[in-house]
Amino acid sequence: MSAAAARTNKDIFTLFDKKGQGTIPKPLFGDYLRAIGYNPTNQQTEQILAQGNAPDQLSLDSIHELIQRNQQELEATTSGRVEDFIKAFQVFDKENTCLLYTSDAADEARSVDLGGRRII
Repeated sequence: MSAAAARTNKDIFTLFDKKGQGTIPKPLFGDYLRAIGYNPTNQQTEQILAQGNAPDQLSLDSIHELIQRNQQELEATTSGRVEDFIKAFQVFDKENTCLLYTSDAADEARSVDLGGRRII
């Protein structure tokens, strides 16, 4: 990891370290991973923590150890599969024309319930 990346990760860690004690609660581990660019599922996060016998409070060093031990699995979460993008596109391409109409996307966005907030 580069010095710049290490500084960025430390800065992000301090956002999660609400009490300024140099640790974050174990339940925030997945959120921290997502904040630094990984995208693990909750199940993957739980497995990483269980395999590493992680304590209830995680220091930045202990998190880096967990990341290093699971680097390959975490790296795999950073890229999307083509099949996933095709599936998402097909939600809007109901007639299999390989076209996405902005009106369809806008209608779909309007139908999402955001508790009274508007997207468009």
